[in-house]
This record gives sequence, structure tokens and C-alpha cells, in this order.
Amino acid sequence: MTISLDTNKETNDRRAQMLETINSLNEKAREDLTLDQLLVDCLDIILSDPWLAIESKGSIFLMNDQNELVLKTQKDLDPQLLVKCARIRVGRCLCGQAAERKDIIHSTHLDPDNPGAHEITYEGIHNHGHYCVPMISKEKLLGVLNLYLQAGQENNQEEVRPYLWGLANVLAGIIEQKKTERALQRNHEKLCHAQEIASIGSWEWDMQSGKIAHSPVFRKLLGKDLDCLNGVDQFIKLVSEKDQNRVKEELELAIKNAKINQEVSEKKIGSAKYDISHELKHEEGHIVTIRSMGEVFVYANKRVRIEGIFQDISNQEKERVLDALGLLTKEYKGSCHTPSEVRDLSIALASFFGKNTGTAPMFFESAIHELLMNGLEYGIIGLSSEEKTELMRNRSVDFGEELEKRCNLPENRRKKVRAHFQVKETEQEIRYELTIEDDGPGFDYQKLLNANPKEATEKARREFHGLGLVTILRFAFKDEIKYFPPGNKVRVTKVVKKG
Repeated sequence: MTISLDTNKETNDRRAQMLETINSLNEKAREDLTLDQLLVDCLDIILSDPWLAIESKGSIFLMNDQNELVLKTQKDLDPQLLVKCARIRVGRCLCGQAAERKDIIHSTHLDPDNPGAHEITYEGIHNHGHYCVPMISKEKLLGVLNLYLQAGQENNQEEVRPYLWGLANVLAGIIEQKKTERALQRNHEKLCHAQEIASIGSWEWDMQSGKIAHSPVFRKLLGKDLDCLNGVDQFIKLVSEKDQNRVKEELELAIKNAKINQEVSEKKIGSAKYDISHELKHEEGHIVTIRSMGEVFVYANKRVRIEGIFQDISNQEKERVLDALGLLTKEYKGSCHTPSEVRDLSIALASFFGKNTGTAPMFFESAIHELLMNGLEYGIIGLSSEEKTELMRNRSVDFGEELEKRCNLPENRRKKVRAHFQVKETEQEIRYELTIEDDGPGFDYQKLLNANPKEATEKARREFHGLGLVTILRFAFKDEIKYFPPGNKVRVTKVVKKG
């Protein structure tokens, strides 16, 4: 009976130690650290687990795009291994075999009769064993956790294997979380960069609390940050004197209409849109002219919130630069090869459309971006609709990074998407034409042109893409859109009638 109690106590102690280690890893994951620092700290936590009876050294490898394991962190490895194990091909040595099989490799000692099992060695290496544990998320291999054992050590595999998988799962979750955070940060930086180039920003104002959140461009327009605005009157003080009454009336009208919409519809939220061009007073004294568009939301509890975007339409220096680049002439030619180049070219072309037609450039920007991206995906990298759907659904793949990588493959480096802007004028109208052409085989554009907008929208939602081109047909370039066989050339037109 005493033996049974001791055994139960020993089992409970082991489980408590396992839980403590996993909890420590999860707590570490919540700290604001880089992925590299997290892996260092997590390895220390695992190596300090007394129940595993492992040596106080080990390493963590992460997969790269070349199907290699890259040494990201280690503790107390021999200096020779830091060179030999910097990159390990999948299938090579014990860590590579664990990666290839996607299963735990348990080795009790160096085996002279099977040198290929522990392929990487060095002079003076001592006899030892290993746990090589693959880290997997959604069937995708992320890396390998490599732990050292004393030679000949045999553990209870029925207990050890589930625990090792648990440790690997926690590490995989940390890696995925940090990759997602990095992707979101990168996308945010790209958005801020694009907004800064086009002098477009966004803001959100909760009038009940007074709190205001805005993009960095807003600070540039005013020369200062806004932490709080308690009511319309405080905002009006930022507007130049000659525009104050008009802007106040427009905002108050939008708020009034939103309240009416909420009360009449008996919904929880009522809304009304606004579109105002006015001057703002910069902190340094000069005037900035902006166009502000947005929507007022009024809730049943009387809370009022405003969301909007704005654009600087008074930057004389930008006008001079655009003129020097030829963007204010009647013709412009450009090309792009990667998603980042697509972004820059679409901003430039949208600015050209906007300044010539008197319409906000942001109205054209997303449409032009979608057309250029369509040329890049079909023409440069040959991405099929089905493959794009799979990539968009796969949360473990950064779609933007995948496109950049494929664009720079040797077979795609010389391919371009070309854009040609022209202004054609007659006695009755002015036609602003944009022709986009790629080096690909084209696609079945008739399906796009003949698509029912509602059905196309539903299809785009199911397949995670395609909504951008549908939007083009319905909004930005509704005047004329023409594809040329075999589908690798398209011309969109904005028509402005004279008189």
C-alpha cells in the first residue's frame, strides 16, 4: 500500500512539474519580447525542467524558405557545432530527420554502426543522446527543438513523448503569434508609408469621451498630436476663421441626420456621411487645405462617434515634384515588378487622375492597385485563381511575402507590368485613359465583364479574392473598361464632359 502511495505521489509531482514548465512558457509568451529573445528564454525554461533529466544545453532551429533548418538560439553548444549546424538540410542528421518525418527522434547514444544517424560530428565529441522534437502548426513544419541526454539514458516514452509534443506545441504557438504580429506591423508600416506619400490619413473621434485616434499624417497637417477633443466647438477652433461656420454646420447636420436615422429606423446605430473641404491652422501658423470625408455614428445610448479619412490638397511642394516627374502632363508611362512597386505606381497614377479630374485620388487608388496586382499575379508569376484562394486561406503564409518571393525568381525577374496614362480631348469631352499590360498569357476576361455584380461579390467572399476588380467595374472606372485578347491588356477610362 505504501508503494502505491509513493508511486501516486511521484506521478503527481511529475505532472505538477510538467504543468509548471508549460505555464512558464505561456507566461513568457505574453511578454513584449522579440521572437529571438522569446526563444532564448523559452529554451532556458525547458532546460531547467528537472523531470526531463536532460543536459543543460540544447538548441532551437527554425525553417527557412530553402527547406533548411536555421539555428536561431542555443545554449552551451560546442563552438564547432555553431558552424556545422548553422544550417541543416531537411533529412540530414537527427534534427533533419525529425523535420523530415515530422516526428520525435529519440537517440540514446552515438552509434558507430550507424554513423548516418548522427551525421554531423566533430573531433572530441562525447557520447550522448538526443530528443529532436519537430514544432508543427496546422501540419506546417516551423522548426525543431533539440535537447541533449546523457549517453544510455532511457526514459518512459509513454510519459515523455506527450510532454515533448506539448512543449513543441507551445513553442509553435509562440512562433506563429510573433510571425502574425510581425506581418501586422509590416502591413501597418506599409499603410502609413502609402498614406504619407499621398498625404492621406485617417481618424476616429469618440465625442462622448473626447478621445481621438489618428494616423501620423494628421500630426503632420496640424504640427501637433490631438489626444482629446470634447465636442464640435473644440474641433472648430482648429479650422481657419473663414471656414469655421460652414464646417460646424456640416458636422452638426451630419450628427443630426445620424440621430434621425437611428430614431426612425429604431436600430442600435444610425449613421450619416459628410464630405467637406476646408482649411486647418497649423501649429506654426500657416494654413493647410484638406478634404475630409467620413461618417458619423449615433448609438441608442446617445454616444456619437466619427470615423473619417482626410487628404492634404494644398501641398505646393508636392505639386512641383509631381510636375517635375511628368505627372501633370498629358501622358505618363511607368512599370512595376513587385507588390511594393505596384503600391508606389498606383499612388502616383491615382494622384494624376485626381488632379486632372478634380476627384479625390483615393477614389481611384484601390482600383488602379487591383488592376496592377492582377497583371502581376497573372502576368509575372502565373498565379491561378485556385492557387490564390488556397494561399489566401492559409493563415500560416504571408501572402505579400509569397508574392515578393515569386516575383524575384530567376524566371520572373525580367517581367514587368506596364502602365500608360493618356489625356485625349475632343470638343465635347476629355478622356483620361489608363492602359495596363503584362507579359502573361492573359485570362478569361469575358467572365469578369459579364459577371452579375451581386454574384461576383458573393464568389469573391467565398474565394477570399476578386472583389477588387468587381469594385472597379461598379465604381471607379464605370465609364469604360475594355480588355484586349488574350486578356493581358486592359484600358480603363474616366470621361469628363465639357460645359
